[in-house]
Parts: sequence; C-alpha cells; structure tokens
Amino acid sequence: MIRSSLGTKGAVDGRAALAAVRPEAIMVSDAQQPPPGQNAISGELASISHLGDVIQFVVLTPGRDEIIARLPRPTAPRLAVGGRVWCSWDPDVTQVFGAEQAEIVLADPAAGEAAPVAG
Repeated sequence: MIRSSLGTKGAVDGRAALAAVRPEAIMVSDAQQPPPGQNAISGELASISHLGDVIQFVVLTPGRDEIIARLPRPTAPRLAVGGRVWCSWDPDVTQVFGAEQAEIVLADPAAGEAAPVAG
C-alpha cells in the first residue's frame, strides 16, 4: 500500500491507482528495513549511471517494473549492480492518480503523444 499525504487526483479506495514520485525524492539503500513511515519496495539494482553531480540508480521490482532514483553524488550510497536494495520515499512527495489517468500521467512530452500503459 502506497501512502500519500497529498491529495489524490481521481483515485478511489479499492480501485487501481498510479503513484508518481520524482526520481530525486527516492532513496536507495541496501539496508534490510527502510525508515518507518516511508513508502518502500525492494528490488534488484539493475544499473548505475554517473550523470555529473548525480548518480542514477535503476531498480527492478519483483514485478519487473523500473524505479529510477537520482541522488547527489556526495550522499549516494556505494552499491553493487545485481544486489538487493530498498527504494523508499516520503508520503509528502507521493502523487496518487486514478488508473484511468495513466495515459496523461505517463505521457512522453518529447513524443507528442501518450505513453503506452502496461496492463
């Protein structure tokens, strides 16, 4: 269950929804338990990219969804690709949308059209 302290946009309890979090708001750690009160999911660290002053981590969840986290280089953890990690983020940065809004939320502005929705 995803927690959000922000208002939901079309999401209804008991129905499919989409949670959106900015990559810079996601923490990545190899700790066994994420901080209490945080949203969290474990996964496999698929890749690490050095992007100047930030490091980008791509994590594959058990359902094979990708989570992208971008952390400032000085505070980024040293992790090994292929290892199990936890992604966590605060409810204050979590936007929740109704599943029917997925095409709008996942739209790729560069393509000029809505992104395909996995089902």
